[in-house]
Amino acid sequence: MTYHINEGNWFTEEYNDLQQIKLTYARLLGKNAIIFAGPSLNLMISDYYLDGAQRSGSGFVPYSFISQRCGDTSLKYWIGFNAGIRIH
Repeated sequence: MTYHINEGNWFTEEYNDLQQIKLTYARLLGKNAIIFAGPSLNLMISDYYLDGAQRSGSGFVPYSFISQRCGDTSLKYWIGFNAGIRIH
């Protein structure tokens, strides 16, 4: 999945995208519902400058286990978790 994250304004013009890979387990709950859960690997790639910041980087990232810079671009990796119920 890829998401463009808007920060500070109704639209962030700089490249500020979240990339996700999700590994999900799902189980049927009756005829019309499925429960699912699993980990996600997240990568935030950002050229966005927070207000007053000297370097680029998104404020969206909760923590990172790898943080890199490529020129003015910030790369931050973290592990997350997703869960929910699908009703159809």
